[in-house]
Amino acid sequence: MYIKLHFILLIFYSFFVNAQANVKNEILSDLKKGYLSSCQVGLSVFEDGKEILGYNSGKNFIPASVLKLFYTLSSIESKGDKFKFSTKFFYTGKILFDGTLEGDILIFPSGDPTLGSKRFYEDGYKTIMNAIVKAIKKNKIRCIDGDIILVMSYKSFPVNGSWTYEDIGNYYAGGAFPLNINDNEYTLTFETGNKLNEKTRIIDINPKIYGLNIKNFVRTGKKDSGDNAYIYNKPFDYNIIVKGTLPPGKDKFTIRGSIPNPPETFMYMLGDYLENENIYYENLRIKEEVYSKKNYLFSIKSPPLLDIVKMCNDYSINMYSEALAKLNCSSENHPYDYLSEKEIQSFFKRYPVVNSNMQIVDGCGLSSNNLISPKAMNRFIYFMTQECGIKKVLDILPRAGIDGYAKNLFTLSDSIWLKSGSISGVLNYSGIVKNKKGKYLNFTIFTNNIKKDNVRGTKKQILKIIKTIKQLDKAG
Repeated sequence: MYIKLHFILLIFYSFFVNAQANVKNEILSDLKKGYLSSCQVGLSVFEDGKEILGYNSGKNFIPASVLKLFYTLSSIESKGDKFKFSTKFFYTGKILFDGTLEGDILIFPSGDPTLGSKRFYEDGYKTIMNAIVKAIKKNKIRCIDGDIILVMSYKSFPVNGSWTYEDIGNYYAGGAFPLNINDNEYTLTFETGNKLNEKTRIIDINPKIYGLNIKNFVRTGKKDSGDNAYIYNKPFDYNIIVKGTLPPGKDKFTIRGSIPNPPETFMYMLGDYLENENIYYENLRIKEEVYSKKNYLFSIKSPPLLDIVKMCNDYSINMYSEALAKLNCSSENHPYDYLSEKEIQSFFKRYPVVNSNMQIVDGCGLSSNNLISPKAMNRFIYFMTQECGIKKVLDILPRAGIDGYAKNLFTLSDSIWLKSGSISGVLNYSGIVKNKKGKYLNFTIFTNNIKKDNVRGTKKQILKIIKTIKQLDKAG
C-alpha cells in the first residue's frame, strides 16, 4: 500500500514538474518573439526571496518610473506611514492691540509636495491661501508693518541635468522645490481654429503667474489629432515657448505646464489674497537667513506619508517622487539642492540589496542615465516585504483593476499589484502577483530600445507574460 501511494505521488510530482517546465519555457519563448525580439528584454521572478525564473536578469536596464518604488517604499520604511511634512509660519517683533504686526511673517517650507494640490484639497491652492489668511486673522493680525519672508535658499536646483529639454517645461517634469504649490503646475487654455495650420489663441492661464512671457507657435492640427503641444522652458525662466498642434474647432482646450518658480508664485499668490482681505504688508521676500528670535504662528501639515506615496505610485507623479528623494537623501549642507549621486548612494547603502552595479541619478526615473537590473529590483521589493510586511507593500503598490494607471491593465480578480514605467523607448513593469497556490511572487520585466511604432504591441505581449507568471511555483 505504501509503495503504491508513493508511486502515485511520484507520478503527480512528475506531472507538476513537467507543467512548471512548460510554463517557464512558454515565458522564455514569448520573450524572444514578436515585438520583444527587436528590443532589449530582462525578466526576473522571485518566490520567497529566491529567483525561480530569469532572463537577462542581472543586466542593467533603464528603469523609468519603476524607480519610484525605491523612493516610495524606502520613505515608508525610514519615516513611517504617519509622517507629515509641515510648513511652519512664525513672526518677529510684536502684535499691537490694534492688530498691527510690528515685524515680519516668516515662512519655513518643508518640501511638502502636496501643498495646494487638487489631488488632496478640493479647491487646490485656493484652499491653502484661504487657510493662511484665516490663520493670520485668527492671530489678530490686521496689518503687517514689515515683510512676508519665505526662508529658503535660492541655490537649489529642482531638476536633474540629464532630463530632456522637451520634458522640463511640461507638467510632469517641473521638479521639486523647497516650497511647492498646486503640484507645481499651471494650465494654458487655447481656442483653436477650424482649418489645418490655422493659428491658436491662449485665452486663460491658471493660476496667474506674474512675469510670464509666452510665445505661442501652436497651430491647429488634424481632426481627432489630440494634444500634440509642448511647452519649452526651464526652471526660474519666465520666457516660454509653446509649439505643436491641437485638434480643430475647440473653444477650450487645456494643456499643463510646469511653474517656472513655484516659491515665487506662492508668494505672489499669498500677497494677492492678503490684499483682497485688506491685510497690508511692506514687501514679499525670499531669502536664506537665521532668525534666533521668532514666535510661532501656525503650521500647515501634509496628508500622511502613506497617502502621498500611494498617490505617487498610482499616478506616477514625478514631483512627488522627487520630493521623497530629497526627504530621504538630501544632506544637511544643502537640503534643497538637486541630489548628487553620492547622496543617493549614501542613503541606499543602508539596504543590503543595493549594489555598486546600479546607477541611480534622479528621484523619479525621468533620466535615461538610471540603470538597474530586474534581479536587483526584485531583491529590493522582497526586502521591503520583509521590513514593512507584505500587506504594507501591497497597500503602496497600485492594484490592477482598482488603482490609478493600473486600473485597466488587469482585473481585480487577477490579484496583481504593479508599478509601470515608461519614457521614450522604454516600457517596464515591476510588482507582485499571487499565484494559484496563494503564494506571492515578485516580478520585474524591463524592455528598452523599443521602436516608437511597436510600443502598443510590446505592451500587449508583456501583459500576457505577467499573467502567465501567475502559474509559476518554485517547487517546479
